[in-house]
Amino acid sequence: MEFQHELFDFDNCIALEEMFEKCFDAKSTVGYFDWKYKLNPAGKAIAFVAKHNGQIAAFYGVIPEYYIMNGKKELIYQSMDTMTHPDFQRKGLFTNLANQTYDHIRASKGKLTVLGFPGEISYPGFIKKLDWSTLIEHKYQFTNEHLFKFRNLGNKISRFKIKPVQSFDEEFDQYFRNKVYGHKPISKYLDQAILNWKICDSPMMKYKVVKISEDNEIKGFVIYRIDEKNRIFLVCIDFIVSKHITDFITSVCRYLFSKLHPKAIYTFQSSTNSINEGLRRNGFINNPFSKGPFSYRTPLIIYGDRQVDKINVFDVKNWDIQPYLRDY
Repeated sequence: MEFQHELFDFDNCIALEEMFEKCFDAKSTVGYFDWKYKLNPAGKAIAFVAKHNGQIAAFYGVIPEYYIMNGKKELIYQSMDTMTHPDFQRKGLFTNLANQTYDHIRASKGKLTVLGFPGEISYPGFIKKLDWSTLIEHKYQFTNEHLFKFRNLGNKISRFKIKPVQSFDEEFDQYFRNKVYGHKPISKYLDQAILNWKICDSPMMKYKVVKISEDNEIKGFVIYRIDEKNRIFLVCIDFIVSKHITDFITSVCRYLFSKLHPKAIYTFQSSTNSINEGLRRNGFINNPFSKGPFSYRTPLIIYGDRQVDKINVFDVKNWDIQPYLRDY
């Protein structure tokens, strides 16, 4: 069976809809592919496809994202939406297309760093066939209303104000101008354009955002979504002054429990000690067992150059890791 491999131009994203449905047993939302592959403020996705008799048989691509690495803005890519049509599986298409994508980036950019959050089915292929490395297997931290209230007995109502927002508008200008990166050598770069695209304009995920203010000045924000079990997943915890993180988390959790009454609030265990300590003080715990609620470990994998700007990107200690790094 012969296949033609080519760089995908994204002019006709509709051609991917049928394969997406067959591969993921889900229909893509109208505009999903244009949003994800073409409207990203960091640039268009880079992808290769394999065709058989003019039909797309397989697709592999990465999306560019901005990171701060030792104070400099750099592009890192994220592997996403690996798709092989059921009629053409087990023919080595995934491996070939992935390697072509990596070679194309190396040739055009001179360097390569790619992250991935693979599912259980694709994970072995990345590790065994493409020589990716596991950076970390994320543990979940979670709390419920009883744990939260027990850890906050006697605590006064916070001085911080919590308010939902629909978008990251000009009110956030000063916040992002003053945002300081540096507690880890590698951090995700954030601004209004990126967050409005990835969070507020997402056609697949319904995110919510609350801002945390004091004296009419934004001190931080939290992004979350509600899952099918009425649990709240904290996607992003971002604060401009780290010494107040425990109070910020207390304020946000109190707000979410009182307004939405979720069964639980959960998030990835952070690589930032101050966030982990703030979560722990608010009753967040891990499930130490291999079964039960929040026992699954979400892998974050990495491929490419080991050293970038004198940073070992394969060392998880160098990363500020939060759930919003993931392509949801």
